[in-house]
Amino acid sequence: MINIKLRMSIEQIIFNLLNKNAHTWVRYWQQKEMSGLTMPGEYIEIRTFFLSGIELSDFFAAGFKINKIQSQKIDADAYCDILLNKTD
Repeated sequence: MINIKLRMSIEQIIFNLLNKNAHTWVRYWQQKEMSGLTMPGEYIEIRTFFLSGIELSDFFAAGFKINKIQSQKIDADAYCDILLNKTD
């Protein structure tokens, strides 16, 4: 039951993030088994135009940590990719 409540709060955090910025892309998944270098746990991948435009404190409060931040340029557009994870 605790995991369901936690998952609902993660869904709400993601919804709030997407509601603030239509140009933000979010992917959430649970990795059940080790695959290559990916450990079991929960992962959130965020792509946004401005890193300062998003609030990460809600993700930190839910137990997620920053795994990787990477800037990327595709043609004339610049993006910031953020990978957050919470391992068991």
